[in-house]
Formats: sequence, C-alpha cells, structure tokens
Amino acid sequence: MKKIFTFLFIFIFSLPFIKVDKSLFVIVYEKEDDFLVFPVAIGNNQTNTKEGVFKITGKSINPKWYFENKIYPPYIENKENALGIRWIALAWITYGIHGTNDPFSIGKNVSLGCVRLQNEDVKVLYEKVNVGDEVLIYSSEIDEDLSKSISLLLNFYDLKKFIIREGR
Repeated sequence: MKKIFTFLFIFIFSLPFIKVDKSLFVIVYEKEDDFLVFPVAIGNNQTNTKEGVFKITGKSINPKWYFENKIYPPYIENKENALGIRWIALAWITYGIHGTNDPFSIGKNVSLGCVRLQNEDVKVLYEKVNVGDEVLIYSSEIDEDLSKSISLLLNFYDLKKFIIREGR
C-alpha cells in the first residue's frame, strides 16, 4: 500500500504545471501559489492540435513567422504575422504556443495546430515558463454542449477584456 501512495505522490507532483484542455479551449498554468487560466484557440479538423506531453524547447519575443515559403516580419512590424508577440516552441516540429493577429479566433478550432492565445495573455505566460518545462495537451471527457457553453463564456470574457483594453 505504501508503494502505491509513493507512486501516486510522485506521479501527481511530476505532472506538468502547464496544461492545455482542448475540450474547454483553455491553458492552465499552476505552480505553487500561482494559478492562471487563459482561453485559447487550437487546431482545426485538418490541422489538429496533437495530444501528449511536450517539452518547451525555445522562447522568442516578436518572432518572425515562416509560412508557405514566405517570411513575415515580427507582428509589431507586420500584422499579418499570425504568431503575435511571443512564441513558445514545443518539442513537436514547428508547433508551439503563441500570440495572435486575430483576437476573435480565441475559443475556436482555427489554428494550424498550435495553441493560440491573446497577445496580452501569452505575454504573461511567456514570463512564467522556462525552456525544459513540460506542457500537457489533452481533451477532457465532457459533453459537447457543455464545451460549447464554456467556450462561449470564455469568448465573452475575452471580448470584454479586449474592448476594455482597446478603450484605454
């Protein structure tokens, strides 16, 4: 019995503290007393966001975006850059966690497989994570209607945040 508790203790505390729940369209950061939840966009049906545990392999501020044989300058210079203001690379070729050039895409299945956040949210997350940290990406088993309701609620909250921020 002691071995089971020891295993569970080690297992629970070795879980990544960065989790992406594709069903709820959220990323959760939880480390010690720090707890953050941000709404996200994920891959569409053709470019699904892969599930599993992935190490963070790199970080970049104002990244260039290489897409379809074209190089897009950083978002601050060219709003067509879909990566937004931050890039957190995952050990999963060309995929990562990043900002966006389309704030209204959050809460939807629209990315090319990456996990997309509002620029203000990815800026906060970027400062919290380190190269070598692990990210767990999974789908929770919840009713589809509940998932849509939660997504709508998060989008409303996100839209309200966006309007307030832009109104400054």
